[in-house]
Amino acid sequence: MFDEKNGYGESFDCPVMVTSNSGATWIDVTPQTSGNAPGTKVSGYFLDAQTGWTFRLQPEKSVTILGTQDGGQSWSQLATVPVKYGDGALFVVFSDARHGWFEETSAGINSPFSGELFATGDGGNTWQRVASTEQGNLPFAGSLSVQKDGTIWLIGAGIRKSTNGDKTWSQVNLPLSADQKPEEVSKPVFFENNDGVIIIQLQEGDCLLYTTHDAGRTWSFQSKLPPALRGSGVVYDFLNNREGWAINNGTGPDPSAKALFVTRDGGYSWQTVSINIDLKNKFVKEIDFVNSKVGWITYNQSTGSGLAKSINGGISWEEIKTEGGILK
Repeated sequence: MFDEKNGYGESFDCPVMVTSNSGATWIDVTPQTSGNAPGTKVSGYFLDAQTGWTFRLQPEKSVTILGTQDGGQSWSQLATVPVKYGDGALFVVFSDARHGWFEETSAGINSPFSGELFATGDGGNTWQRVASTEQGNLPFAGSLSVQKDGTIWLIGAGIRKSTNGDKTWSQVNLPLSADQKPEEVSKPVFFENNDGVIIIQLQEGDCLLYTTHDAGRTWSFQSKLPPALRGSGVVYDFLNNREGWAINNGTGPDPSAKALFVTRDGGYSWQTVSINIDLKNKFVKEIDFVNSKVGWITYNQSTGSGLAKSINGGISWEEIKTEGGILK
């Protein structure tokens, strides 16, 4: 969500949807094009409520990019880019309306997990392959994150960043002791005035929170998260470097103790919030707060996707009976 009213999302049947009324109604704005082969994957990326792109990954190894300037009411085909794999995932980021990147990765079934990175400087009209794992100038295949200044972060088998628009990558070393081995790294999240947070899950079981106050140039250890917030099924959202929310999806030491946790002091302490909706058979996919009070959770359940909203910082939630494809 970009604010309390406007946002975008996806469901199994509607890859690209938008809302302008806090999620009560969703409009399927997926561009309709002919010639989609079986197995085509469609994903969307919006920079703001008006500016967005869709990426169609075709199994015959091409990606078709379309763009919108009116919130998905109309789309223009911008480019079709030949790719190497056609069977994996796409990671898309834009730092502004002109500069963007997408990474295509292999499925890793019959070959090592590999990837290639493409970049645009004209809003998606033209793309160049700028790096790949096979060429050796992409350190590894992983997820992408980007700051407004164009610094790209690559998260996977470690942490790398590029400050020169993907030309070279440097390793990001967090202050860890010799016996602390990272197992899983979250995407770094950056806020105003150069603050940011990143979470590291260690092989030894601990989950550590680090903060930056210089846009990621240096990081310092902030706190060790409670045992309930460890594991791959934990979902986090931070509004700033002090306020954050997390749901453990029942993956902690006590799988039955699925709960919402809130911190107001940068992760030093977390309070458990009793959720007033039943999440027992739901897997929370995302938490998204736009301010200290208003936030949403999306989740999967046996009947499809679901959505709930809080207007009091997570103390209570109301399930939204949406229209337009999100509950299938």
